Amino acid sequence: MIATSTYSAEMCAAKVGAEEVIGIRYALRSLGVKLTRPTKMIGDNQGQLDSVSNPGAFCKKKHSQVAFHYVRECEASGIAECYKILTDFNLSDGFTKALDNNIFSRHYGFIFGRPTTRLKKHRKVEARRRKKKVI
Repeated sequence: MIATSTYSAEMCAAKVGAEEVIGIRYALRSLGVKLTRPTKMIGDNQGQLDSVSNPGAFCKKKHSQVAFHYVRECEASGIAECYKILTDFNLSDGFTKALDNNIFSRHYGFIFGRPTTRLKKHRKVEARRRKKKVI
């Protein structure tokens, strides 16, 4: 399906995520793992998250209705819960949005395993503290 808006794209992604959640939960239950809470699904489109979580909301876009109802059904039945993730913690935003230097360098460090300068400084301080305790 080709999405023409971010709402439709996020809704389609949420549907695929809900399908994966159902499959993983089924596999875990078949291995004997007891699941007591819904699985957390995170997204960054507030409109999509509001429409999935709000029982009074309805979908006006016909091409998004199947995904909309599927995700709503998963949330209503307690299989999944949708949460918002902020840009500060959303690593995929580094590929899709213009970020300020601090957030971009933090995301870059998490993705590529290279600590940012603050983390390097923190490691040096910790190393000095350990040396003082040993001596």
